[in-house]
Amino acid sequence: MKVNRFLWVAVLGAILLASAAARPAEATPSGDAIRGDVPTSGIALGQLTVDMPPADVVGSLAIRGCNARTLAVVRGGALLTYVVGAPSFVNDAFPASMASGSFLVYACDGTRPAVAVATPLSPSSSTPGAAVTGPRAQLNFAASVSAADRATATSQIKALEDYWQREVGLTFEGLKIIVAQDFESELADTYATATRRTRAEAITNFNNNRWVAVAIPQSYPDGKPLVLSIATRWPSAPDETSAIWVIAHEYYHLVQDRLSDNQISDAPLWATEGSADYAAYRYIDSLTGNTTSLTARLRPAAALTTASISSLNQGCSTARRQSGECSPLDPYRVGSLAHAWLADRTTPAAPSEFWRKLRFATNWETAFQTTYGLSTTDFYRDFEAFRAESSPVIRGRITVNGTAPETGWRFFICRADGPTGQLCPGVSIQTDGRFEMAIAAATNYRLLYDDPGCDRGGYLAATADTLTPSLVSARSIALGVTAVTLPTINIQGVCATVIGRLEDSTGRGIPDVSVAACFVDRCMLFGGKTSATGAFSLSTTEGSAIVSVNAGKCVGWYYHPAGAVRSSAESQRVIFSAATSPTAITFRIPATANATCLG
Repeated sequence: MKVNRFLWVAVLGAILLASAAARPAEATPSGDAIRGDVPTSGIALGQLTVDMPPADVVGSLAIRGCNARTLAVVRGGALLTYVVGAPSFVNDAFPASMASGSFLVYACDGTRPAVAVATPLSPSSSTPGAAVTGPRAQLNFAASVSAADRATATSQIKALEDYWQREVGLTFEGLKIIVAQDFESELADTYATATRRTRAEAITNFNNNRWVAVAIPQSYPDGKPLVLSIATRWPSAPDETSAIWVIAHEYYHLVQDRLSDNQISDAPLWATEGSADYAAYRYIDSLTGNTTSLTARLRPAAALTTASISSLNQGCSTARRQSGECSPLDPYRVGSLAHAWLADRTTPAAPSEFWRKLRFATNWETAFQTTYGLSTTDFYRDFEAFRAESSPVIRGRITVNGTAPETGWRFFICRADGPTGQLCPGVSIQTDGRFEMAIAAATNYRLLYDDPGCDRGGYLAATADTLTPSLVSARSIALGVTAVTLPTINIQGVCATVIGRLEDSTGRGIPDVSVAACFVDRCMLFGGKTSATGAFSLSTTEGSAIVSVNAGKCVGWYYHPAGAVRSSAESQRVIFSAATSPTAITFRIPATANATCLG
């Protein structure tokens, strides 16, 4: 029966067989040399996209995950076979080379190929000739980037290129990476041209998204790949807060685009952004020699949301974000954990292999299953079960003056060292004020309520009857406590109101400028804009906070308990501390700071 099936497929291949005219050159093994889905076991029909000898066809199939045992073609009405590993005389009748467009039948035995599935891809994707001593990409540094940072950036970007050439055989000819520190003055024009926007549209797009780096696989007008980065940290020992981590994330978007033949949009957002985060973490680990479990390191951040991964296929909509159902960061956090979990089950190279398989698959679900041996339905079930294992949970009840929360109030529990405002996962509050939320163990949290511009830290303990100003802690949960009760508290009277006016160096009010409260070094996404006269009003916590102008571009001001109000133009972030709610603060921006602050 197996022979009959083989012959039937071979006859089908003969019907479709294209011309086998000689070609002037042949390609080396390549994942994109075989058109069509490539199974890991069984018999399949494929078509060559390049001229190739049989040994390289076997290598190309191995790159796609097929350990081929036999190839077959029809020539002159005869079925010719190529047996992998057989003596040369056995394969003498088989063509020494097959032309692009030729159909062939191959049999995969179901075992893992000896060839690493991540190498190589295509000779057209690599750089021939002499060894390259510096980055292949053209690096453009804005004047604001120091000489020391330029040297570090050059070295780390070269290492990034070398890393991905080793991993998947890819380099990017014509790639330009522009490193700057301010979007409007140093990147806006380039971004506008590359994305076919006006300068005003580019600035609006940036202000709405607040990215720190962006990859454009085919920028206008030359179609070349482009990476723009607002880089502020270039430490010699990088981590996930370093500029090179962000560039590594964006560089991987170029890898996705090339491997999938521009099919990135066919995949869900958690796969696109999550695998880019996963790839960036792997690259940083390769630089630092970190061998600890990436899955374990990514798990706490993913625990900050209860949104299922299947609900993040299209990201987090504005309505879902405002309701507290999810965060814009969830596809990144949950997606990166998913890829680390999948890599643990297969190989670290598997996430990249998914993008290669997507190039030939009819849909992303097929590419996913052939890569990981798991249907998306089973993946969603098993991954969510993994997320639920040992997940710490905070359960509590919040009331206002002893009654249930007023209609429309929103509550958030946020990591003390993480972003605030809309980026915090929301807590679903029931009508009686009760809530339940999964959090990360051994991590400090703070409680936010109503307007997320106001927050109040507190220690969650079943025996406490007040919410003290200390941080919420999940450390006890890490020691085995599975639930902590939030005591009934009176949350009124916590917010401080700051009323002020923003002036230019001549004393005139500056209208339509964003002013917001920030915490640690993260600015709130909530805030307001100055009026036509430059006036503003903010609600913020009584305690340490940062008041920013234009998302931290301008200096803020701070209030001393002694009553002296001071402002500074020397740093981007200034601490605001209030024993009581200050009012009527006037902040005058020096003339030298106008361009940097206000754009």
